[in-house]
Amino acid sequence: NYPYILVSKLFNVNDLNNPIDTVETEISSVNNQLEVKIDFAADFARGNQYIIFQYLYDKKGNLIASHQDINDEKQKLYCPAIDTYCYDKMDSDKFILPSQSVQIIDEIDFDALIKSEVYTLVSQLVDLSSNQIVATSSKEFLYDGQKVNAEISYQQAGQSNRYVVTEQLYHQGVLIGSHTDLADVDQMIYCPSMTSNCYQSNDLDKYLTADNKTVTDEITYNCLIDNKLYQLQTHLVDYNSNEVVKKVTNDIFLKDGNGSFSINIDCLDQNSKKLVLFQYLYCDGNLIATDADINNENQTIYVPELSSNASIVKISNDKAIIKDEIFLSGLKENENYHAVTFLYSHADDKILDLSWENEFIFNNDQQNVSIFMEIDGKLLIED
Repeated sequence: NYPYILVSKLFNVNDLNNPIDTVETEISSVNNQLEVKIDFAADFARGNQYIIFQYLYDKKGNLIASHQDINDEKQKLYCPAIDTYCYDKMDSDKFILPSQSVQIIDEIDFDALIKSEVYTLVSQLVDLSSNQIVATSSKEFLYDGQKVNAEISYQQAGQSNRYVVTEQLYHQGVLIGSHTDLADVDQMIYCPSMTSNCYQSNDLDKYLTADNKTVTDEITYNCLIDNKLYQLQTHLVDYNSNEVVKKVTNDIFLKDGNGSFSINIDCLDQNSKKLVLFQYLYCDGNLIATDADINNENQTIYVPELSSNASIVKISNDKAIIKDEIFLSGLKENENYHAVTFLYSHADDKILDLSWENEFIFNNDQQNVSIFMEIDGKLLIED
């Protein structure tokens, strides 16, 4: 029953000169053995190791025993930290394409783990549009100071979605560490989307003319990384042959991950009657989003062609009937059009104040439209 003072000091193993907390306990020995419980009030930082040193004093304040072994694992405490970075397995970037199967690599670096111990890492893929866990993987490993790679497979990645990978670390079935920050950009995976709509730059319609052969394409994008340089590759595709007739590449710096921008494309010297614009978006050389549907009307431009052949059906002093047969191609099908014919007088070097028209629906790749004109026969005989 001799009284003693047991002084317990908590240290960070990297700073043994400044104890984090000190606790004094008055004890009395019973049969020379005693078990003491000590409560420390301290904030333990992730990624650090701690150790407890013991000092025993008699009632006069003399140090009579101590335990200060830095290598004593029984006196150490570990506060694990998890540092992670995830990427797409296919091309090692942060972007995935919508597909049937996606593999994501989760690369984890640990601090403050006991070496040569077995741990279990559980990685979860969270869809940020719903905050729901959509895929989980579990991996058991023997820790020897190395990084650990976990692989998560997901079967139904959707466009315009962001995902984040979270981790939970277990030792002997007990949760000892986690990384569940849904705003951690290092843990995010992006599945971008891109849509576009093109039109003739001057008239804002779908038809190129001899004077207006510049196309404007408005591109809307979602789920990209902010403040990053992207490359947009535009293919002009002939609708009938499915061949690429022109390629244009633009470097685009996008400040925001969601937004829109426009590009202009020169379509001079294009013989195609119907063009479809395919868009491919790249980041660091990797394809991350597409808008490439040959039947996408929003990305279709028409190049109309018109020729005609006039012939006299009947002529007399009183009346002349002229047939103007118009050959058309490169128009949008199932649309209403008006064909208008004018007469030009060589003698007067002017267009006469006479016109005829025919309203029709274009329904073939090539179509003929006839206009019959009845005029004064004397006008035709004289000119």
